Parts: sequence; C-alpha cells; structure tokens
Amino acid sequence: MKPLRRNYRLSDASLIQLADDIHGSATRDLTALADHGVTSLILTSLVTARDAFSNYPTDEELMGDLIVATENRNTMLETAKRIIDNISSKARFKFGEQSGKYRKFGIEALSQQKPQDLLRMGRRVWRIGTEMLVDLDSEGLSQTMLDDLSGNLFDLDNLIDAQRDAIKERDVATHERTTLGNVLYAKMALLAEKGKLCWKYSNEALYNDYVITERSTPDAQVVDGNVSAGQAVNLSVADVESTTEFILKNTGNSMLHFFFTNDPVSTTEAAQVPLASGATLTITASQLGYNEGSGFVLFNVYNAGVAVGSYDVEWS
Repeated sequence: MKPLRRNYRLSDASLIQLADDIHGSATRDLTALADHGVTSLILTSLVTARDAFSNYPTDEELMGDLIVATENRNTMLETAKRIIDNISSKARFKFGEQSGKYRKFGIEALSQQKPQDLLRMGRRVWRIGTEMLVDLDSEGLSQTMLDDLSGNLFDLDNLIDAQRDAIKERDVATHERTTLGNVLYAKMALLAEKGKLCWKYSNEALYNDYVITERSTPDAQVVDGNVSAGQAVNLSVADVESTTEFILKNTGNSMLHFFFTNDPVSTTEAAQVPLASGATLTITASQLGYNEGSGFVLFNVYNAGVAVGSYDVEWS
C-alpha cells in the first residue's frame, strides 16, 4: 500500500496559519458569504479541523521518542559486542583463530553487524560458550560472564522491539496527521473558493484575502523545521523512489548535510550532500543514497555547524 499523500503543498505550520487567516476573513465577511451557503457552523467546523490537526503530536515529538529508543538500543548493542568479543576471544586464545572450535562461535565483522544479526550471533556465542565452559575455564571464562551475556541479549531483544515499535508508531502518526491535514485543507480550500467568488467582481482586496498560495511544483510534498548544532533529525519523508526529485533548501545559518540512511540518528553516510547556508539544490533520491534494497530509506538532515540550523525539503 502506498503511503497517504498530502493534498496540499504547504508545510504543516503554513497550513495552520493559512487556515487561521481564511477563518478570520470569513468571520469578517460572514454576512456577505451567507449568499454562498457559508454559516457560522461551517466556520466552527473549520476551527475544529484546525484544532484537531494543530493539537495532534508533531513529527518532532515522535522523532524524539524514536531517537531515545534508538540510543537505548545502541547502548545495549555496544555492551553486547564487548561481551561477545570477550568470550569469543578466550576461545581464540585457547584453540587458535583457524581452529574448528573457535570458528564454531561464528564471529565475523563484529562491529558491522546489524542489531538483529548481532542478537543471533550473541545467542550462538552463549550456547557455544556454555558447551566449552570447562575447556575455557583456564582462559577465565565463567558462568557469571555467560549469565551477563544472556541478560544483555534479553534486554537487547526488548530494546530492538521498542525501537521498531517507535518507528511503527511514527509511521501510523504520519498517516493520521496527513489525514487530519487533508481534512483541514479541504474545508479551508472550499471556504476560500466561496470567498473568492463572493468578491470576484466587486472588491479585489477582499478577493485576495482568500487566495491560497502554494508550492509551484505539482503534487509536491514538503517538510521544514529546525535542527540543533551537531545533531541530526530524521524527516518524515514517504512515497519515495530512486528517481524521486528533491528540492533541498538550507534556510538557516549553519552548514547542513542531507542523506538517506538506515539509522534515524545517523550523522553521516557516504552519500551525504552538504548544503551551505542559503543554498538550494535539486537532486534525486538515488543521489542522496536512497536504496530500498539495503534499507537506506530514512532521510536525515545533519547540522554540521555551531548554530541552530533550518531546512525546507520538497519532493515530488
């Protein structure tokens, strides 16, 4: 199923502000708009839709939860690597790196393992270590070490699940926020059309109060926001293919880096694209590192400067 698309080419903040502006104009002109079927109930309905959208948790809030979950997982992941390395090294010292007994542990590229792969490796190390506990006693292996690994792997498994749950929760919230935004936009756009019709032939100034200015790119999606110095934010970018075109804008005063990754807190990837303050760049998703096969589908912005940065990302 394709992700739900927004029917408006505005940032969330701009949509809320524009809804307030249209509502204010319509409240002022309610008597004149009555001839076009506009009532106070319609204005109330717009306010209700605006509040539902405005009060819904922002992507920044849910991203904060995801960052915390990812950091907790990564901390436990590093602990697991140290314990696994400590236990397996005892077999390497005892039997030699090319021995069958050491190779049973299956230690390979320990630092590069994905969380779920490391979890599987850790369970294997615990199992083989338990089998060889007597043989490796001379190297210092103890039941306590194996128990520590078992407890660590239990916690790591739970934290991997928690991080995945945070990703799912954010995806669900993105869909719900898009739904609420589309409802708000539809109500606002209809009211704006009636407002323009009301003043089309009699008052240009009042007519202009109902003009909705959006992005010029058809079917564009857009997100904007801030990113703290030395930090990365993961943007809610969906409905992307390798050929999807992005318009990146650095609207702040710090150097920003844009890239696709498989880690929502990553600050660097090989395909990252730097963008100086005030610069704009048009680029494809593949040039930014998008690769669905390798899991590089999360879009991050990293602030390499010392001041708070800001960005505007549009894609279609």
